[in-house]
Amino acid sequence: EIEALEPEEEKRTRLQTRISILVTIMLVLTVLLCLYVVIQVLSTGYVNIGGFMMFRVVTGSMEPTIPVGALLVTKQADIQQIQLNDIVCFRTQEAEIWGKVVTHRVVELLNLDNGEILLRTQGDANLVADGYMVTKGNLIGKVIWHTGDGSVVASIFSFFTNKVGFLGCIVFPCLLLAGLILMNRFGDTEKEGSR
Repeated sequence: EIEALEPEEEKRTRLQTRISILVTIMLVLTVLLCLYVVIQVLSTGYVNIGGFMMFRVVTGSMEPTIPVGALLVTKQADIQQIQLNDIVCFRTQEAEIWGKVVTHRVVELLNLDNGEILLRTQGDANLVADGYMVTKGNLIGKVIWHTGDGSVVASIFSFFTNKVGFLGCIVFPCLLLAGLILMNRFGDTEKEGSR
């Protein structure tokens, strides 16, 4: 018994369908990731994925160790895990910039009688330590990696975190997904009409 070969057009249609499904899944995942990022940014001010966060340095307080524009990767950590000279990210208690994320070096660890641990921090470029202590409640995490001066990675991240890049990250995939769905629907309609 000889098995008939599929016509080339049917093979091509199957391949196009598979590619279309794969692209659609990728676009849906991209849109979901972008929505997840938006929700986290609106609720906390930063994105935490599996205990890791990324920040961009906007002041020179940690120069020359970490230049302005550098990209940081911070790992969520308990205050007990922090050691002297670690670089940490935390929400500031300073009145003028209350709640902003700051990245400074730990210059002193204080263990209180009640078991609470406080961190005194200072920017490498600053002449004096910060006027407030970092507590368990405002510690975000420990910096585990950062880019150097003029980093391409930091420039790309900077583009995607500005309004134009971020909108492009959400709007473009949504429009592309809508276009693919419409093309698929109109393609199915044309095929049905030609039968």
